[in-house]
Amino acid sequence: MVGRDPHGRAERRAAGELESEVLSALWATDRPLTPAEIQSGLGGGLAYNTVHTILKRLHDKGLVLRDAGGRRGAYRPAKNAAELAAEAMREALDRAPDPIAALRQFVMGLNPEEETALRELLGGDEPRRNPEGPRPGGAAHHHGRGGTWIAPSRRGWGTRRQYTGRRTAAG
Repeated sequence: MVGRDPHGRAERRAAGELESEVLSALWATDRPLTPAEIQSGLGGGLAYNTVHTILKRLHDKGLVLRDAGGRRGAYRPAKNAAELAAEAMREALDRAPDPIAALRQFVMGLNPEEETALRELLGGDEPRRNPEGPRPGGAAHHHGRGGTWIAPSRRGWGTRRQYTGRRTAAG
């Protein structure tokens, strides 16, 4: 909901906040919702056109799908909340100049419950990979300290580099 500033004017939402609220409304149900249903659920005096514009933007980003087989103008999420969060984490690692250092910092900030879950997920010797294979442009894969790994490049995967566990001037 949008509050009021000291002068009685409506305060603006932070960038992406309304998109997050719309996605949350869609994740909270098992059926596609119309803009009017989302507008009603969000409250806060949002105009129908505002909700419709946000849905169009989310559709253009591939985050929601128009329901082709049901009610006209209804939308459903293209990904669940966990998939979207994992994608954002993957993209953050892909952008980091040192993805391993960023991942290390992330893991050090986990609470005990999250750390336990991560340890359980990573238990065993086999790496947990996407069954469809590596994503072009994704972060490099490596195992342990040292060895060869495949690094992403502007043209996709294929650059082989030595991984020593330390950041070097070349890589």
